[in-house]
Amino acid sequence: MQKILVVFGLLSSFAHAGEQANVFGNDERRELTSTQAPWGQIGRLYGPGGTCTATLVGKDLILTAAHCVIDSKTKTFQKGEYKFYPALRDNRSALSARVKYVWWGTTDPIGRRDLDWAIARLDQPLGTQLGWMGVLRTDLSQFVGLQAVLVGYSGDLKSGQSAHWTSSCRFTLWEASSSFALHDCDATRGSSGGPMIRNYNGEQKIIAVNVAERRGSREDSLIHVPYTHDVANIAISTSSFIDKIIELQGNREGL
Repeated sequence: MQKILVVFGLLSSFAHAGEQANVFGNDERRELTSTQAPWGQIGRLYGPGGTCTATLVGKDLILTAAHCVIDSKTKTFQKGEYKFYPALRDNRSALSARVKYVWWGTTDPIGRRDLDWAIARLDQPLGTQLGWMGVLRTDLSQFVGLQAVLVGYSGDLKSGQSAHWTSSCRFTLWEASSSFALHDCDATRGSSGGPMIRNYNGEQKIIAVNVAERRGSREDSLIHVPYTHDVANIAISTSSFIDKIIELQGNREGL
């Protein structure tokens, strides 16, 4: 689905109320200090509903989570201004671009977490200067036990004004009935839409997107808790959206 974005003016505040977290055991997140490729292709997305993490996947395309642009109560697109800041560090970024168009996998990301993805077209081709990250078509059922790097703008660390990364974490379970994977990478609100990355032939490739937390019946933040399949974080496979990226790019360049 394509939606033309209507801009209503600048927003004064994008912070989420009550940051939530699933952090397992010792907090393994570390601040991402490099702004060079490919790490400089990851940035913070500001929108009317809060902030998320997004990644350049084309010269003017970014990848994030659907719930970053969809109102979960009304199940409709949240109108307003969306702005992307690549390589934001200490709340500073040399570049920025506004979102012009948005495509999403579902308007019910809570009920269809496996389709919780969104792709946006920017009004500036930032990728011509920064490059963009490759996307590897994956079946996450085959990735259980494998490590990945998760990068995200966690709201509980430096107020989300710098990216943090976690590398010593793994995909732990494939939920066949729901078509998503569980993982034990430490993450909080703000890291939604963050890329999960592995190195292939010397290049960093996106293999999944971090989209949600699982907390059993609890709603509060779970810090330094043991990992279980009932207390976990959730990722979706690139196979859910890679064909849309190819379509929007017009070719397979960069994938």
